[in-house]
Amino acid sequence: MQVLICSIVAAITACELSAASRLAGYFESYAKYSADPTRRTEQPDAPDVMTLVPAEEIPAIVNAVRSGNPPVMFGALEMARAILQVHVNDNRYPPAQRQLSPALPEVQREFQALAPVLNDHFADVLHQENASIDGYSDMREVAWKTQVVGFFGVLGAKPTAEMVEWMVSVVGWPHGRAEMALAALDRLRPTHPPAATDPGLVKTTNDIARATALRVIPVLAQLDPMPPAVLNALVQKMNDSSEPAAAALAIQTISTNAGVDASKLADVLIDKANDRSSPSAVRAAALHGIGGLVRLRSALPEVPQARLPGLAHDPDESVAAAAVDIGLH
Repeated sequence: MQVLICSIVAAITACELSAASRLAGYFESYAKYSADPTRRTEQPDAPDVMTLVPAEEIPAIVNAVRSGNPPVMFGALEMARAILQVHVNDNRYPPAQRQLSPALPEVQREFQALAPVLNDHFADVLHQENASIDGYSDMREVAWKTQVVGFFGVLGAKPTAEMVEWMVSVVGWPHGRAEMALAALDRLRPTHPPAATDPGLVKTTNDIARATALRVIPVLAQLDPMPPAVLNALVQKMNDSSEPAAAALAIQTISTNAGVDASKLADVLIDKANDRSSPSAVRAAALHGIGGLVRLRSALPEVPQARLPGLAHDPDESVAAAAVDIGLH
């Protein structure tokens, strides 16, 4: 145990760390805390992200990700995203009202140093304690990959082909996810496998899978250029009436991507808006998506009134309201 702690601390406090880093000490304390069950009541307090200077903290974050210690890796990536997110939020204010420095573009350039490190560690096998007992052998890996691609989304960095392939598979969740997780668990404890029809286990697995898909969809929907496999996966999700929240989110996010063919996407959205068998939230999202295409692109110069007949008076109030919002009459 002591050797493990020392190796982690050595990685985190490597010589290239900035002397001004406040996160280096926090990660060192967190490594000790997470490795010793007797210290679980002594969790260190994280520094206030509003007061951290990105350039001073990025070397510590990089070395924490490289440490190989799952709790420290998670903590480092959470801090990186939190620091970046407060600068993104601050940038939404008019220049005279912004409180943080440096400016967002410089912060984003500085955080680019973390991207290749995350590329290298994206597929790390992060073994979870008691995996054969709690039934979620790969949950930590799924959570890690979700955080990595989420950080790439906030950073505006291009995900690797491996990341894109994983996200495409996740967009289809929760379909097939419970079976995948239960099969992995069967391999862990073949002598006493769980019942594949255990409703509690299946529900929990599907709920987490559904939440993971919702976090991945916005990252995929902003890829520019968008690979055909990604577009196909998102269109399939738009047509998945069993997952209306994910379908609506796919529509909302892809409609803001200036790199997608507006005319082809408009055809998909028009069909979805007119499909009265689709959930109302999905139909309303399709209408707002059409309005977004009109605002963004000259390829769709105006709302195609003739192809959306009667929707301003649709029996579904949310659909009718969305139709009026985009100028249908």
